[in-house]
Amino acid sequence: MVRGREEGIAVMSSSHDTAPRADLHFVKGDGILHDGYTVSAAFRGRLLGLELEFFTVDKKSLEPRNCLDVLARHSCFGTLVKPEAVCEQIEICTRPFWSLAELAAQAHELCAEAIELLSDAGALLLPVAYLDSPSFTGAADPQQPALKRYLGEPFTRHAGSVIADQINVGADGFREACAILEATRTLMPDIVALGGASPFRDGVANGVACNRLDIYEAALAEAPGLYAMPPQIHDLADYARFIQAQPRFQHPTTCYSLLRPMPDRGVAVELRCLDKQPRLVDTLAFAALMKAVVLSTDSEVSVLAPTGVSLQRARRDGVVDREATRRLVAEATTLLPPQERHYLLPLLECAEGETATARMTSLHAEVGFEGLWRSLADEFLVAADSCEPNAAVTAAARS
Repeated sequence: MVRGREEGIAVMSSSHDTAPRADLHFVKGDGILHDGYTVSAAFRGRLLGLELEFFTVDKKSLEPRNCLDVLARHSCFGTLVKPEAVCEQIEICTRPFWSLAELAAQAHELCAEAIELLSDAGALLLPVAYLDSPSFTGAADPQQPALKRYLGEPFTRHAGSVIADQINVGADGFREACAILEATRTLMPDIVALGGASPFRDGVANGVACNRLDIYEAALAEAPGLYAMPPQIHDLADYARFIQAQPRFQHPTTCYSLLRPMPDRGVAVELRCLDKQPRLVDTLAFAALMKAVVLSTDSEVSVLAPTGVSLQRARRDGVVDREATRRLVAEATTLLPPQERHYLLPLLECAEGETATARMTSLHAEVGFEGLWRSLADEFLVAADSCEPNAAVTAAARS
């Protein structure tokens, strides 16, 4: 997967693309980061790519630690492994695949190499969505000084403390991309409910499933329109108007919407509403769900019915209606090839109440934050390389 220079967004198109880009639209920028941007589309087919963000911490103290010098020895550093907003964060990306097995294999390989390098250096890769720490040191992203200047103190205070998993979804063309965006928008509250994994704030479990999004919004308080949902998009002109209407910067990579289309990179939608998942297998489950979303657009009537939970309630309470959530996941299994349905098992577990929030809260009550963080670091890759279809998922599909 080719990587964009701004913000490290996964790119679905090849660096050697020669196909013409049609229907160009120019967006005038405000000159802060960009003077302008030419909106174009370069879709390359149905593909899925992962962006996995992590904190790096000292193995003994669990304090955030700048490990960029260690990770610079990663075989994919500078391409698929890159610094994030602060020096104590790292982003690991996959190339785009349509096969979930190939996606899982590369994600596992890239993460395993990073974990080994860090372990040898006395550090850990920590998969937590929100880390309330005053000790982050510096900005790895060259755009950060300008972002801090124009987004103010809230951005400076909060931006480095949250991380996420993002899923980039490719399409065969613009019409299909618009359909995928709309289908994802319909399901976004349920995706947030299933993906809530940040139950702690200020050192306590506060009963909120997804504290990360509260911190994320606080970081952008000076320009809330930057995370506004895109409107319904029918063509490239609609997309250009959406970018032009941004309150700062007027560029796709500084649009921080929870669902972000990036047609110039072949991305129908970049799913940005997910908390950082505590296990790779959890993130792969959402990749499987997004594959089902894409496949659902082949039908005039989608079989993926949302549960009806509101976004605000999903952020607060997580999964509310277990039966409706189970039906949603079961419907998704019917769209996937039989050999890929087992990837949805973690979402079925969520429907039964075994959410990341529940697991993390329960373990924290037993062993505290130190035990919880060490457990999450140790178990991140557990079961992620499993290739055996699961009977529970098959049964759900049949029901």
